[in-house]
This record gives sequence, C-alpha cells and structure tokens, in this order.
Amino acid sequence: MGYQSVSNELVHLTENEAIGFLRQESGFATKAIHSGYRPEQLLCRSIVAPIYMSTSVSSASLSQNDNKGNEFNTENPTRIILEQTLAALDNGKYALVFPSGTAGQSCLMAMLKAGDSILCGSNIYTGTIELFRETGVDIGLEVNFVDMTKPDEVKKALKSNTKMVWVETPSNPMMLISDIKTIADIVHKETNAIVVVDNTPSSCYFQRPLDFGADAVSYSITKFMNGHNDVVMGSISTNSKELYEKIKFTQQITGIWPSPFDCALVIRSLKTLALRMERHSLNALLIAKFLEHHPRVSGVLHPALTSHPQHKLALSQCYGHGGSLCFYIKDAKLDETKRFLKHLKVFMWADSLGGCESLAQAPLLWFVVPTSFSDEEVHDLGFLENLIRLSCGLEDPEILIEDLNQALNAL
Repeated sequence: MGYQSVSNELVHLTENEAIGFLRQESGFATKAIHSGYRPEQLLCRSIVAPIYMSTSVSSASLSQNDNKGNEFNTENPTRIILEQTLAALDNGKYALVFPSGTAGQSCLMAMLKAGDSILCGSNIYTGTIELFRETGVDIGLEVNFVDMTKPDEVKKALKSNTKMVWVETPSNPMMLISDIKTIADIVHKETNAIVVVDNTPSSCYFQRPLDFGADAVSYSITKFMNGHNDVVMGSISTNSKELYEKIKFTQQITGIWPSPFDCALVIRSLKTLALRMERHSLNALLIAKFLEHHPRVSGVLHPALTSHPQHKLALSQCYGHGGSLCFYIKDAKLDETKRFLKHLKVFMWADSLGGCESLAQAPLLWFVVPTSFSDEEVHDLGFLENLIRLSCGLEDPEILIEDLNQALNAL
C-alpha cells in the first residue's frame, strides 16, 4: 500500500475508536508540538523555545504604547507560547494560565459580584465545592448544587441571578458524565450565565468542551496536561474575546501568574500529551476490564465500560477516556481498604492523578474532603469505605494488573 493511501486512511484505529468513542481529529499531536512556537520567530532559530526569565523589558522610546502587550510582569513570552498552544489544543481562540487550577477558578469567581449565583455540580472534586461553598459564600455569592447528569434538574435550578454554571465531566472521582451540549443549550436559552467545564480528568486530548457549546474550559494542568508530577498549574480556555479580556483583567490586577520555568516544563509535556494519553487510556481500560471480573470487586466506574450508567453519552462527546477509574472492594470496611492500599507494591498511595506513576487512593481518606462536610454529604458524594480511585500511569499494564491482583487476593 502506498504512502498516500495509508495517509488517507489515517495510520491506525485506536482502542478508543474501536469501542465507539468519537474519532480523534487529525493533527492533534502536530498542534501540540508546533502551534505555540516556531524557530523562525528567533534569530537563533532554536528548536525548543527559550525560557524568558526577565520581569521587565526595556523601552525603545518614551511612547506610552511602546511596550503594549509586554508590560512589566503581565506578559511573558514563554507563558504566551504556552497559552497559544493550550488555546489551539482546545480548539479555542484564547487561553490563560495560572499558578494552580484553583487559582484559575478563583479568578473566574472574582468576576462575579455579591448577589450573583453559581450553579455547581454536586458530585465533583471536593476542592471546587469547598472553594465555592466557603469562599464564594463569604464574599456574598449564592451557591447552589445540582446533579449535572440530569439536564432537567439543571433547568429547574437556574435562577435569574445565575451567572456561572460549573460542570465537571467526567467527575472526580466518581467518573459521572454530564451532557455538555444539552446543558450549554439550556443555560444559554434560559439565562445569560457562562458555562464552565472542568475538563481535568479527560484533558483536551479526549474531550474538547468548547466544541459542544461551553463558554470556558478549566484545567488543573498539574494532572494529565503536564503529566509528570513536577508542576502545579491551571488554565482557562475560551472562544469569547469578551470573557477572555475580563479574566485577563482580573488576573492582572490580582497578579496570579505561573513562573516562566513552570510554563516551559508544561510546553515540554504537551509535546507528548497524545502519546501519554493513549497509554493512560489503554492501561486504565485493561485494568477496568480485569477488575470487573475479579471476585473481590463489586463494581467498577469507567465510562468506556458498557456497565457505566452514562456509557453512550461518553461515546457521543469524548474521543476516549483518561487514566482514572474507581472501583469498590466487595464488602470491605475502611480497615480492609487501608490494608489493600498497604499491600500495593507498584501503585503508590498518594493524592493527585494524571502522572507517569500509577497512584491509588481511598477518597474517604483524602485530605480534600472538607471537614465541614457532614457524614451524609460525604456518603452522597459516593465516598464509601470500600471505594478506591486509581490513576493509571504509564507502566507496563500486566505489571499493574498483577499488583492489583496480589493486593486484592491478600485481603
């Protein structure tokens, strides 16, 4: 078969496409490597973009507009390269990066005024819940929670003062899927609120919410996007110039930017995002299928499995699924759950997700479960004593499966 015919057919059919997820668009990996920077931009023509550490720039004249777009502290060439790359990967026009995912969320929240309302998913990362429920309420915002997997409930919960709707899909840690397009259509028809999707568990490789009507996409870049457990960062992408300028203004007056060095590390990481996500996905799927048939496991939460309650919805808006999944140890109490974690040899007992190393954690033991949550609220979040969350890294899948098998069999 000639080169052209191979090219026309695309190179291969991925495991995710075989399952029935959306077919990955051509050119993603190329955008990740080339969209933010080209060697021709510099006299030295270096293949890798340099790290610009300067906090100030010299003026060529005394004109007030001489350094427009490159003012003290507010613009940095390394950061701009990263932001342009992130915008391209999300099929967006604009992106901004922050010292953490929470910093980006806080910046969005700071655009609201006292009396405005945030409608937030009820089963999401508890750090986001605590940010809105504690800090948001303290500054005069009204915060309401709803099951985002039920669009009709979202419609009922909208109010005249709703200014932001926060969707996390897949949710962390329970892997619940919300219909981005349906929610965005409802919100935009009923209100003038913005729809923000936290896309951290999928990364922009497996899901691009702007294509389905979201106004903005939020990430903890710390996770899959950087993917090496060595940078804490967040980002927001959008197609709206008005929203971008509002967020950027808030960022500028609050002074929340990541360092140029951290930006350079993420630029490096994005070049391998496509490759890493395919391996994360394959490992997680193989592990999920193994756990689904293990006698010591009573349930597995992974959107690629037909047993997942929103499996068909996941296929309709995702290009695959990332490296996270949850499962329940059959009839286990908390002491037995701890014993399982202690028996793991390759999986490390640690927080976070999306890195090269495989991690395991019991959500009920997370430090991010707010102390203000009642036992009933914790239970409603799905944080049961026998729940385990896995972040499947890039190791050999057969070794990861054997590690889980020996730990389960030791109970």
